[in-house]
Order: sequence, then C-alpha cells, then structure tokens
Amino acid sequence: MIKKILLFILVISTSFIMCGCQKDETFDPWDDLGGNQQGEVSSESDTTYELYDISSYLNQEVSLPLENYSIDLSNIDLSVVTIEDNNIVITKSGNYEFTGSYQGSIIIEDTDGKVNVILNNVTLNSVDTATIYFKKTSEDRILTVKDNTINTLTNELGTDEDSVIIAKKTSLVIQGTGTLNLIGSLEDCTGIKVKKELRITGTTINIDVNKNGIKADEFLFFENVNLKVNALNDGIKTDLEAESEEDGSNYTSSYTNGFIYIKNSNIDITATDDGIAANNLLYIDNTRDFIIDITTNSGAPSAITETSSDNASGKALKAGGVKLVIDDTEIDLQATYPENYGLVIKGGTFILNSNDDAITSKGNIFILDGKFDISTGDDGIHAEYLTKITGGEILINKCYEGVEGAQVEITGGDLNITSVDDAINAANGDFETSYNFYIYLDNANILINANGDGIDSNGNVTMNGGTVIIYGPTRGANASLDSDRGFVVNGGNLIAFGPMGMVENPASNSTQPYISLNTSTNSKNTVTIKKNNELLFQHTPSKTYQQLIVSLEDFNLNDTIILNIGSSEYEVTLSRIGNAIGQNSSGMGNQGQRPPRR
Repeated sequence: MIKKILLFILVISTSFIMCGCQKDETFDPWDDLGGNQQGEVSSESDTTYELYDISSYLNQEVSLPLENYSIDLSNIDLSVVTIEDNNIVITKSGNYEFTGSYQGSIIIEDTDGKVNVILNNVTLNSVDTATIYFKKTSEDRILTVKDNTINTLTNELGTDEDSVIIAKKTSLVIQGTGTLNLIGSLEDCTGIKVKKELRITGTTINIDVNKNGIKADEFLFFENVNLKVNALNDGIKTDLEAESEEDGSNYTSSYTNGFIYIKNSNIDITATDDGIAANNLLYIDNTRDFIIDITTNSGAPSAITETSSDNASGKALKAGGVKLVIDDTEIDLQATYPENYGLVIKGGTFILNSNDDAITSKGNIFILDGKFDISTGDDGIHAEYLTKITGGEILINKCYEGVEGAQVEITGGDLNITSVDDAINAANGDFETSYNFYIYLDNANILINANGDGIDSNGNVTMNGGTVIIYGPTRGANASLDSDRGFVVNGGNLIAFGPMGMVENPASNSTQPYISLNTSTNSKNTVTIKKNNELLFQHTPSKTYQQLIVSLEDFNLNDTIILNIGSSEYEVTLSRIGNAIGQNSSGMGNQGQRPPRR
C-alpha cells in the first residue's frame, strides 16, 4: 500500500519532525459533519460499452466494376465521357482513372452500376458546382486515391453545390493510401458531404473549408486514416435533423442512426464549432499510437468563470442527440433505445483544447483506455446519464467542472483534475431530486485540485478502493467532500485537504476508519502518518488547508496512529469509524457545517 500511495502523490517530503504527542478530541465527528447519517451505498452498474453492438458495420469489403477507363485530363477521350459546361460527365458504370489537371468538375450521373473514380495525381478546380459530384443513384459510389499520389480538389467558384466532394442521396467509399487535399473558399463550402453513409479507409486527407470538414447524414467510418481539418463550423459530424415527429421517432430508435466509428486513425481538427459530433453514437477504437488532436472555438479561455462556461461553445468530442426542428423551433429528442446516446473511447491519445465541453454525451460515456490531455472552458468529461471510466491516463489541466454525470463510476485509470468548480460531480439539473445520483470509486488513482467541491454528489458516494487525494477549496463556501446521501468509505486511500467553513466527513456506516483533523491553522504543512513505526503516508500539499480527512487501507479499528502536521504530532487510537482530533472552529464541539446542496 505504501508504494501505491508514494508513487501516486506528486510531491514527497522526507522530513519527519517529532514533538510532544497530543490526544485532543474536542468535538464529535458526527456533529453536523455528515457522519451522523447512514450513507447510501452504491455498486458498479452492469451498464457497459458492449451494449453498443457495431459488429455488422465493420469489415465490409468493397466490390469494383469490371470495365476500366483511363482519362488524361489534358486530352479527354470523348468516347468514354462527355463534356457539359466544362464539366466532365460520367454516365455508365466502370473504373475511371484520371491523371493531370482540369478547370472544371467531375460529375457522376445515375448509372446502371457502380462507378469508381480513381485519382492519380489530379488537380481539379470547379467552375460552377462541386468539384466531384456523385448524383442520385441506387448504387454506392467509390473514390479511390491512388497510392503514392497527391491530388488537390478546389471549389472556389462553384455556385450550384456548396461542397468540394458531394454524394447526393447516395453513399460513398473513399479508399487508397494516396493524399487528397480539399480546399473550399466559398462561404458555405463543406469538404465532403454525403447523404447516407461515408466510409474512408487508408487515405490521407487535408481539408481547409469555410463550413464543415466532413458531414454525412447517417454514418461515418474511418479506419487507418490520416485526416487534418481546418473548418469554420464543425470538423466531422453526422447530421440527422428531424423535420417531423415521425422522422424524430425513427432517428432516435437506434444508436446506429447518426453513428461515427473511428479505428486506428490520426485526426487533427481546428474548428470554430464542434470537433467530432455524432447524433447517437461516437465510437473510437484507437491504440495509443494514434492521435486525435482537436481545438474548438480558439480553445479554453485563459480565465474560466461560471458565466463564461455557460456561454461557451465548441465541444471537442460529442454524442449530441437528435433535434426536432419545426418552424425554426428546436426540440431536443430523447433516445428511445435502452442504451441511450453513447460515446465510447476504447483507446488512443487525445489532445483536446475546447471552448465548451471536451468530451460530452446526451446519454452515456464509457472510457476504457487512452491518454488524455484536456483543457476546456466548461466540463472535461460530461454525460447526462452515466459516466464510466475503467482505465486510461486522464489529465484535465483546466476546466469549470472535471468529470460529471448523473451517475459517475471510476473503477480504474489515473486521473489528475484541476477545476474552477467541482472536480467530480454527480448531478443533472433536468432530473428530479429523487433520481439515483451516485459516485462509485474503486481501483483508480485520482488527484484533485478544486476551487469548488472536490467530490460532489447530489446522491451518495461509495469508495471501495483506489487512491484519492483532494486539494480542496481554500475558502469555506465549498468542501473537499460533499454529498446529499452520505460518503461511504469501505476501502482504498482517501486524503482530503480543505477549509474549515464547510466540512463533511464520511458516513457512520463506512467500514474503514478515518481521522478528521482541524489544524486550526492555514498552512501547507507536510502530513506524515505512521503505524507501528511503519510509514504509511507522507506528503506536502500544493495548497494551504485547515482541515484534513484521512482514511487509509491500512487503517483498522483499535490501531494506534501517529499523525504529524508540521511540528505538531497527534497520537490517535482508531476506536471507532470516525476519529476527530485537533481544535474545533467554534469551541462548542461543532467543527463546521455541511456544504450547501447543488
């Protein structure tokens, strides 16, 4: 246990100052401190990312047409294609390999079979429509970017369709390991716009446009893609917007409507609005070798306040739900499938600098692994329902609130959170107060530096294991621990530094003893804890504190603990679950008040 704590805490002090021991129990730890109640106990739920079964969408092969045609754009064979208003028009099925440069577009009309457009070092600049335009058809369309080629498509003059590449009322596959540069200087120009499904495998794509980078209505698939987007609206999005209640019912009936899947892809997005936004499900299955780097709306502001967070816009990763739009009125629709809207991250490396939430879902969030470097002007990780973290390295450098959900489960990983308000919060202002809000902690290493509450639950908190170190607020309007229905400690290592104004101790039905100390001073004094001359814990906090709560997995009833705070030493016999030492703030046996409910 010693190694686990000492490896986790940021600063270790080797000094140990001995002095005369004190046995000071001048207040009852159950007196208005939260411990006088039996805390509710939660367990880890059986809700997991495996509820989202996407297997039928994976490993789909692409079949190609039989006929092959080669077209030199400097000498176009009119027996293969036609020219209309300077645009190249394809009217029959086949594989069309283009080389060279051309002032105009490639338009694929409805055909009797599949069409595969192959780009082999092509430069196209559209005149009056999208640069490559796949029109309505019952057949899927294919765009192949030939290996080891660089291809540039520009829409600077088009007025008919506001995209560089568009697949209208059809699906599109983009494949090949070449490079595709898409430039759209028109005011409302999108890089790639697809009515149905878009699959991209293996291609390097660079997009610089004045609207959305990539947009598909139904489904987006990325595998082994290198993508860079600079967009004045959203980076990548699915776009299901219901215009009738019937459409809304259909769109919210399955998580595979408005679904984005990312597998082993590098993605770099700079966007004025959201980075990656799915309607129902965003599913990321990268290894840590692949980087998702997103900056939205100029990133997190230098100063974050409650007002600035309320007015923030530009989320990095979002499962945003479906809207019903009637007569310019927008209504958020609730998912009707049991799993709810979802955001799943199975791994990867993430650099997220967002003006609004960094990772957010209208439903649930599941983080299994990954390395995260997050700065945000609002919440670091926010789900309307369940936020579940089972692994990963999560650094939230700055945020308004850190990890939030109506229910929060953290059962693995390393988290380091610096927050303007609450660091970990179980809340949802849209739900009734009787909702089963809870926080469940086990087997994770968590370091918190909060100006608001360190851990705050509108329900209960249950801690069964792991290590949690809290640098709480330095003023009394908030507290290191804050729960409506009790904070139960059954295992692990809890060390909470905080102020005296508002204090909540663990509940009386905790099974692991704790010490609650009021130091009566405001300092950064080193804390040293020993049992039987064995060092259990030593740490110098980075913030001042007046009050300390400590519960270690080596604490047992009737143990004698030696606790040093700077030059003061306390000998404490753990005769009960809650053991209070030090000076109280009122001199009347009451160390403080319970924090206000939020």
